[in-house]
Amino acid sequence: MKRTCLLLLLCSHVWAEPSKMPPVAAMLDSKTVSLGVVHARPEDAGFKSLFDTAWESIKKRSGGSGSALDLISSFLGRSGTNILMQFLPFQMVRIDHFDEQNRDKPSFMVTMSGFQGLQSIFYGSLLNGPDGKPFETEKIGRETVVIRAKPGQKREEALVLARVDGTFYGFADLETAHRVLEKKNAANPELSKNLGLVDQNQDTYGVLLNKQNSVLRFFEWANRSDFAAIQGAIGEEKLNKLFEHVTLVTWTGDLISDDRMDMQVHWRTDTPEMAEQLEDALSIARKTLSDRGRTGEIRLTTVDTEVLLDIQFTGYRKMLQDYLARP
Repeated sequence: MKRTCLLLLLCSHVWAEPSKMPPVAAMLDSKTVSLGVVHARPEDAGFKSLFDTAWESIKKRSGGSGSALDLISSFLGRSGTNILMQFLPFQMVRIDHFDEQNRDKPSFMVTMSGFQGLQSIFYGSLLNGPDGKPFETEKIGRETVVIRAKPGQKREEALVLARVDGTFYGFADLETAHRVLEKKNAANPELSKNLGLVDQNQDTYGVLLNKQNSVLRFFEWANRSDFAAIQGAIGEEKLNKLFEHVTLVTWTGDLISDDRMDMQVHWRTDTPEMAEQLEDALSIARKTLSDRGRTGEIRLTTVDTEVLLDIQFTGYRKMLQDYLARP
């Protein structure tokens, strides 16, 4: 998740125009099993520190490989001042659902201010494939979407892009685009109810209903390397069976600096016994991450079927610097 958010922070300057942040609930529908949000504000000291670190790394980047990161860094590096702060405010929303083949299908909504003059230029580049031929478009409600089908890919399974009032949407497939843009059905009531209980003023927050192993898949996506280390410490089979008894995960997080985020993660299990086992597993996970330089202070509180985890995540500075230094 951190790498995805970082890439969006670096490249979305060409996507946005000044616009009001749309409500995150605009992405919800009956099939949604998880929603995660990253929200950065200009006055946020943590994001300012993060962007200062990114700017210094960008200025030192030699490039030469012709990668997308090279192109972005080259463009940004032409300025004598840190223009990353002009990207704010920023909001990214990710939702997930599962298709009939039990495949995880993520979709995104991204809104960012600054560099509005480049939005149309960049959007125009998304309308054509590598061969220069225009992608198919379709009208959904009042919006025109771009169906970016790869060679041999069915149009129904292709990534679908839309630009709505300065916000860009990346839908996992055409069906999701129809559901969200046409508001064909109401949001999952269980997810909506739990989202209403989460502090949405935090830098990151979210709700995850554990459907079809979505907890396991989400944490694999969030940070595959750290999660693999946790699986090794606890045991993959044991952890998988434990996650089968997790029914809900919600979280909030505050970015304190370029190197630390304080998070509160609320877990719900199906029995008090499983909550106790989860607390033991989280203690092992914390030690594993601490040995990897990824965590600071931690507090675990278990009441009945619920476990509340307060934790400091660290190591973001090096992750960011390493990412921006990659060829």
